[in-house]
Amino acid sequence: MPELPILAGEFAAELSAAIAAAERAGAVLPAADAARPEVRWKPDGSPLTDFDLLANTQILDTLRTAFPADIILSEELADDLARLTARRVWIVDPLDGTRDFAEGSRDYAVHVALVVEGRPVVAVVTCPALGRLYAAVAGGGAAVRSAEGTRRIHVAPSRPLAEYRTGITRTSGHPALDQFLSRTGLAGRAVPRGASVKHMLLAEGSLDLCVTLHGREQEWDTAAPTLIVTEAGGVATDADGTPFHYNRPDLRHRRGVLLSAGHHHATLVAAARECFPA
Repeated sequence: MPELPILAGEFAAELSAAIAAAERAGAVLPAADAARPEVRWKPDGSPLTDFDLLANTQILDTLRTAFPADIILSEELADDLARLTARRVWIVDPLDGTRDFAEGSRDYAVHVALVVEGRPVVAVVTCPALGRLYAAVAGGGAAVRSAEGTRRIHVAPSRPLAEYRTGITRTSGHPALDQFLSRTGLAGRAVPRGASVKHMLLAEGSLDLCVTLHGREQEWDTAAPTLIVTEAGGVATDADGTPFHYNRPDLRHRRGVLLSAGHHHATLVAAARECFPA
């Protein structure tokens, strides 16, 4: 059902549309044990399959029907620069973790977020292969829906930094990230997970930190996950400690992505800045 009553509020219609869009996109993706799709490579070096495009079509059709006046920014759609003067912009990733998906991992997701004046106000992340849908509304908290039912989610309570469980990329490392994990003493408790699955584990308290120290992440990679994490009580900044602002001319997060439960965020930012100099 395209509703999550516990998050009802000012953006109830937008949340309902976002859930419907994400679910319809997830429904066209094959099961994890199905034949692997052929991967092509876009000019920027990122992977693409036919399923990215199928999922994108489902999202566009759903959102355009529900909110025809809104602009959509999608990884698989030509950039409409009219968005730069628009108050409302949907930022979507129809298949976050294409490489994970193509390799047969269950760690992939669909992202749908509504940004109003640069700030995410509605977010949905669905993980079709894991049977979980996460959602958040600005000021209304975050929730997860699964076979066990629907419940609100919260980041983990405070714990010593040495006990932090850190979500990192499943598919490729990076020298700055390796240095960060070594310097903070967190390497031994690092948990490789694909796509935004690690961000959702942070939001529901199974991880304490997710860190990316390169400049390749883009707005569609983070717009939905960051709202869910922050509405669950976490903190989302770049490696300099700067909160994210969306619908910018430059879509890349050139200073990395640092999401945490919040209790040691300033310490983590200081370490990230040292390992990932501007």
